[in-house]
Amino acid sequence: MSDYLDETIDLYNSMADQYASQALSRGPSIQRKRFITMLPERGKILDAGCGSGRDSAFFANEGFNVIGVDLSEKLLEIARIAAPRAKFYSADIRHLSFEKNMFDGIWACSSLVHIKHNEMQSVFNKFYSIMKPEGVLYIHVKKGEGEAYMEEPSIPGKKRFYSFFTPSLLKKYCENAGFSAIEVIDVGLTKAYAGGKHAKEYIDCFAKKL
Repeated sequence: MSDYLDETIDLYNSMADQYASQALSRGPSIQRKRFITMLPERGKILDAGCGSGRDSAFFANEGFNVIGVDLSEKLLEIARIAAPRAKFYSADIRHLSFEKNMFDGIWACSSLVHIKHNEMQSVFNKFYSIMKPEGVLYIHVKKGEGEAYMEEPSIPGKKRFYSFFTPSLLKKYCENAGFSAIEVIDVGLTKAYAGGKHAKEYIDCFAKKL
């Protein structure tokens, strides 16, 4: 059965090396450092939508137990080389099958942007379920409203599906799932994307399961 993510995943597979190279220059270094200060030493992290393993590698090198999931097999191949200390699986973040109370932290950097809003709350609910009490959730998404298929500038004719978020909507998804201590940060237009054809502002969110 076809799925709205098929075209998006096909695009990531077709440009995996290019995407991985670009990702290295766009790492959210400040956010990663803050995230790990909120977790127990050697805690277990889920990198939900890990892509080429950029952030998984950072967390693993800092001594954390990391599991990364993604649907792009080509990106997962790169991730396994980039972060040999982490474990990687092909999995859909809409349908995670991990046990309850398994992770100390869940990192979802630029992955929820590819999920439709009518499926979004169930993703947040699952994140809450598989996270341990006192666990921390980090979200990084594009600011805006609605949904759209956007062309990849470097590959004419190829499009990715995107959902956009307002700060209030992102907070609502967290609250409805049960998260507390929710901090939503309007990041603005990041330098890496400034001036691009589809440049967007971004939003960060930190939330806890209390």
